[in-house]
Amino acid sequence: MADTTTHNKSSTLLPPSPPPSSSPCSPPRTCSSSGHGSNEFADQEWNPCLKSDIRFKNLPTEIILRILSYLSPHDLVQCASCCRQWYYIASDPHLWRELDLSALRSSSVNLITSAALASRIRSCRSFTLHNPENISQKHTTALLQFLLYSKMLTTLQLTSLKHLINPHYLIHFVTNCQSQCLTHVDLNNTHVTSHVVDALLKKFNNTLEVLNLSHTSVGDGTLRAIGSAKKLHTLDISFCPNITAISVRNFLKKRFPPCIRVLSLRDHKGVKITWLYDLLRLPASQNLKELNIEGCARLTQREIQGLVEASEGRGIVVAHDAKQLPADDIWGYRRYIEFLGEEPSLQERLAKKEREEAAAGEAVDFMKGARAKGLVGEPFSSMGCLLPPPSSSVPSSSSKQLQQPLLPPLPMANHNGTSISFGSARDRGGGISNTDSRS
Repeated sequence: MADTTTHNKSSTLLPPSPPPSSSPCSPPRTCSSSGHGSNEFADQEWNPCLKSDIRFKNLPTEIILRILSYLSPHDLVQCASCCRQWYYIASDPHLWRELDLSALRSSSVNLITSAALASRIRSCRSFTLHNPENISQKHTTALLQFLLYSKMLTTLQLTSLKHLINPHYLIHFVTNCQSQCLTHVDLNNTHVTSHVVDALLKKFNNTLEVLNLSHTSVGDGTLRAIGSAKKLHTLDISFCPNITAISVRNFLKKRFPPCIRVLSLRDHKGVKITWLYDLLRLPASQNLKELNIEGCARLTQREIQGLVEASEGRGIVVAHDAKQLPADDIWGYRRYIEFLGEEPSLQERLAKKEREEAAAGEAVDFMKGARAKGLVGEPFSSMGCLLPPPSSSVPSSSSKQLQQPLLPPLPMANHNGTSISFGSARDRGGGISNTDSRS
């Protein structure tokens, strides 16, 4: 029964009211063993001239604060019940800058504790709520409402809150938070969507340095938003099932922020070794120092070994859990040789893309010139059909016939050797005619 009382008392994280005492720092009262008179031990406990009591009472408040700063919130609560002086010292805001309410219970929250928590949460700089087992979503929302007014909040850890947090309210919290210096955000295993990350990066893009989104519901839009980060040096997107392999490829090849030093891609099954080589070739990855690719099933030990050798000069630490397979040496070596010999490099792919864009631009210019000379008509819908230019006169409703195309029908041969000719648009019923090319 005593253990339960102590646990409930510590879970409130609230120093009780100061004990009534005439002395500013009187020792706790101790009763003698017998009801008659007092023994020598009791008289020694009540002696106000003990050397230990005098030494501690003469310490400056700053020294006492430094000593109490090494205590946990539970121990601070116990110290606050010692005497009136310790109550005010233990309630100092400097001791409550790092607040962990993971052990908070719903049964211990009332009007008094809510007011006390509000005053302490508003002055905290680090707030942690990890897998609370005894509070509801309503209490989690109330705590975040108190945290809105913390102007010095730098670290926010809301982990393992699958069903205890509303993503819509989380967007409201990020948008209306009064803090302007948030640097560390940990949302591991919490119900978070891409809209929350968008709002987070939009407001704290100039201060956010650490972002943990592992085991969340974020999607491809999150990687697009992270691509514009300015000071983000640690990113964890491990096991995000809504992020597709194509989005990861584009992030590693095109949208990788140059400020990232630590990247975790654990349990992304679609990661290929070619994407990682492209990442190392990017100038934006010059600050990358740690890469976690554990759980990437498509990567073999031989491939990872080649990746480590390629990044030795840059000092990148690659964490992996690839196992040595019986034929891994030969198979992995062959795949590595094929990659070096057949896979085009990043520069070659960029040059090819530029050539394709230039060719497409020339084709567009050619079509514009031909259309200006009246050789071809405007494109019909999304298909490149060659139609005559629109006439100035509008045809009547009775004659629903289209004009004859300027070019004759073009015969085409299919795989059966049959010639397929596309007739004019006037032939609605027989627009496609099949003739045997062998006849």
